[in-house]
Amino acid sequence: MVAEVDGGNDTPEIFIDAYSGGAHCCTETVVLDATSPTEWTTVDLGNRDGDGIDLEDADEDGEAELILPDDSFLYTFDCYACSTQPIRISKFGKATVRDVSGDEKFRHRLIQEVRGMEFLAKVQPDRWHSNGFLAAWVAAKNRIGEGQAAWAAMNGLYDRNSDFGVYACRKPQPIETCPSDQQYRLSFLDGLRRHMEEHGYGSIAPDAEDTGASPTAQVSLEDARAAFMAMPVERRRDIQLLLASLGHWPAVAGDGFGKNLWQAIKDFQNANGKVSNGVLSAGDYDELLRAASPILSTWGLSRVTHPVTGTPFWIPRGLAKSTLTTNTGIRFGAASEGAIVDLDYYPGVSLQALYGITQEAVRSHVTDYQTIKSKFFVINSHAEAATQYTRFEDIGTGVVGFTLIWPSMAEFHGDRLATVMSDLFRSEVELGIPRSPPAPIVTVASVPAMPAAVSPSPPQTAAPEKERAVSSGTGFFVTADRLLTNAHVVAGCEKVGVVVAGKTTEGAVRGRDTTNDLAIVETTDYRSDNIAKMRPGVRLGEDVAAFGFPLSGELASSGNFTRGAVTATAGLRDDIAHLQTDAAVQPGNSGGPLIDVYGNVVGVVDSKLNSLIATVANNDIPQNVNFALKASMATMFLEAQSIPFEMGSVGTPVSWPDLADRAKAIAAEIACEQWATTAP
Repeated sequence: MVAEVDGGNDTPEIFIDAYSGGAHCCTETVVLDATSPTEWTTVDLGNRDGDGIDLEDADEDGEAELILPDDSFLYTFDCYACSTQPIRISKFGKATVRDVSGDEKFRHRLIQEVRGMEFLAKVQPDRWHSNGFLAAWVAAKNRIGEGQAAWAAMNGLYDRNSDFGVYACRKPQPIETCPSDQQYRLSFLDGLRRHMEEHGYGSIAPDAEDTGASPTAQVSLEDARAAFMAMPVERRRDIQLLLASLGHWPAVAGDGFGKNLWQAIKDFQNANGKVSNGVLSAGDYDELLRAASPILSTWGLSRVTHPVTGTPFWIPRGLAKSTLTTNTGIRFGAASEGAIVDLDYYPGVSLQALYGITQEAVRSHVTDYQTIKSKFFVINSHAEAATQYTRFEDIGTGVVGFTLIWPSMAEFHGDRLATVMSDLFRSEVELGIPRSPPAPIVTVASVPAMPAAVSPSPPQTAAPEKERAVSSGTGFFVTADRLLTNAHVVAGCEKVGVVVAGKTTEGAVRGRDTTNDLAIVETTDYRSDNIAKMRPGVRLGEDVAAFGFPLSGELASSGNFTRGAVTATAGLRDDIAHLQTDAAVQPGNSGGPLIDVYGNVVGVVDSKLNSLIATVANNDIPQNVNFALKASMATMFLEAQSIPFEMGSVGTPVSWPDLADRAKAIAAEIACEQWATTAP
C-alpha cells in the first residue's frame, strides 16, 4: 500500500504486509519512510492478528492514520471467534508510531466504532451475552464517556461461568514471571476493570459494582437508552409490562426508549429506595418483578382464544372466573366477581363503523381517552360506579377485540390491567409477536399501593415519543453500485445501510415506484462484482428459490436460501403484476431475488398471504402462499429510471448449492434507520 501518513517529508510512505499463515495469525507490517530524496528507512510495525493495519484519514487532514484492532482482547475474555477488538488510532511520523486515540478530533471515529458494534449486536443478539463482545463494548464505550451505563447494562448480561479471564499473581511480581501455582483468575468484572486501566481505556468508578448501580449525575438519557437497548427484546417488553402493572408506565410496550420510559424507570427506582438513574440492573429487574408479583397474582392472567377466529387474549381469570357464550364470542366474569371481560368478533364490519357504534353505546359516560388508527381503536370511559376499556383490531375479515369493565374504586387497579391486556393483545394480533406476562413470584403476599408520586391515569395518556428504529429487508445488485428492492423496505428511512458480507456501507434511495413497490438504492463506497440477470416470462411450475435476510437478529446473518416452485403466474385476485410461489419467505425477505434454476432473477419477493385471515375465512391454514413482483415489471421500472440491466437466458440448469452461491453474491441486506413514533 502507498499512502501519505508522514507530512514531514515530500514522499508518500510504502506499507508492505506479509502474512505468516496459520489459523489466526499473523500479518507483519513494515513501512518504508523517506528520510531524504535518496534515502529510505524501514520501520517494523510488528505482527498483528488477521489482516493487520488499516489506513484511514480519520481527521480528513490529508494524512492517513493507522487503525489498529486491539489484539489484547483476543482470547482474554472469550474464545478467538467470540472476541471483539476495539480499535486504536495511531499517527506515524519521523519513523515512530504514537497512539492518538485520546485526541478529541478522533472522538467521532471512536463513536462510529461503538455504534458499529451495537448495530452488529442488533442483528446478532447473542453478542449481548458474549463476554468477548461485552468487554470490548464497555471499553470502547468508556472512551467516549458512556462507560457507566454500559457497565451497568453489562452486569445483567455477562456469563459468570466463563473459563476465560484476566489472571493475577499472589506474589508482588508481574504475571509474566509469576509461578503457575501462584496465579489465579480474577472475576470477569475485576479482570475487565484491570484490563481497561492497563490498556488505556480509562477506569470505572469503584461504586459501579455487580449491583449495576452508578451515580445519577453520570447517567444521561443516551446512556440509559444504550443500557436498555442492550437487553434482549423480550426483557425490554417485560420491563414495560411490569412498570405498567405498578402504575409507572401507562402505555403498551414499544421497542424504543424515550424520556417518558426513562422517567418511569426512575420513578420505580425512587419508590423502592434504589439509585434513581433510569438504568435497570439485573437486581433492579428482580425487584421490579417482586413488586409487581402480588398484582399479577391477583389478576391471574390466562391465555384464551376466541372460539370463531382463534384470536389470542390474556384474561384476568383471578377476577373473572365464570364463562358465558354470547352471540359474538365469550363473556368472562360477572359484576359480583369483580370484573367482566367480553371477547367479541364482528365479521364483515369495518373498524370505523364499530368505533361509531361503541361511541354511541357509551354516550352517557365520561370519555377519558379515545383514538382510532388504521388497524385498531380504543375507547376508555367511566360512569359513576364503573369504568370501561374497549380495544378492537381489524383482522381483514372483520373486527375482533375485548371490553373490560370494572368497579371504578376497585383495589386491583383496573386501569393498569387494561393497559397490560391491551399490550399483550396488540402484540399477538397486530404485531404477530407471541407474548406472555412474566410469571409472578408467588411467595409475595401483599399488594402494594400505588406510589404517591404516581397519579392514576387512563392507559393511553402517555404522549407519543419519537424513537430511533431500525428495520431491515433485502436487495440485489442490478449494476455494480445500484440495488433493486421494495419501496416499503426503504419507506421513511433517515439513513439506509447496505450490509455485504457483514460490513455496512452507506446507501441512498435514488428512485422509487410506490405503486409497484420498487425502489433503487445506490451505494456510495462499494461496488459489487456480481450483477443480477433479469429474466421475464417464467412459466407455471418452474423451480425457483428465494434468497434474503429474514428475521434479522434471529436467523443466520449470512442469509437464507429456500426452494420452491411457481405455483401461479398471477397474484391475489388475478393480479398480473405478480406471481405466486411456495418458496418460504419471512419478514426481511422483502426486496430479495426470486431466481430460477439457471441463476436468473424472475421476481422480486414482496409479500405473503396473511395466514390468520385466510384461516378465519376458509377454516383451513394456508401453506407457503407467497408473492413476488414479476421480473417484467422490475425491468420496466429500471428502464423508466434509465438504469441499465443484464438480461438472463435459459441454458444448463445449475445445482442448488451453486444457485445459493449466486444468489448470495448478488444480494445484500438493506438496513433502514428512521425516527418512529411510539403510539400510545
